[in-house]
This record gives sequence, structure tokens and C-alpha cells, in this order.
Amino acid sequence: SSGSTPGKNLFGLRVTAVSGVCPIGASQALMRVLGYFVNGFTFGIGFLLIAFSEDKRGLHDRLAETKVIRQR
Repeated sequence: SSGSTPGKNLFGLRVTAVSGVCPIGASQALMRVLGYFVNGFTFGIGFLLIAFSEDKRGLHDRLAETKVIRQR
């Protein structure tokens, strides 16, 4: 409901929609979770997108149309 998990809060991060809406809705949150499962099935290849893409979004972010921003 706040747009971040306790771990993201600790590091000052927040999940927003690509359009800037925060917090994300339940459908986008569900897509992020499903994206984590897809990343698991591909042995984490979806997480490599974060390191090598210009916008630093992983497969789970692309599926849910979200991004992680620094709030501090």
C-alpha cells in the first residue's frame, strides 16, 4: 500500500508505475510477482536486464510496467 517493502524502505526505494503513479495497484503488484517466477524459471536471466539496460528495469518491471525509484 505504500509502494515499498520493508527492505526497499531501508534503502530508500519505492516502486512506481512507469507513468509515475505511486503506489502501484494490485494488478501491477501481481504482475511483478509473476515476473519473479518467470525470472526463476530462466535461472535469473531476467534480472540481468537490470545490469545491462539503460533504464535499469528487470523483466518483472517490464511485465508490470513499473520502475524502482530512489525516494531520498
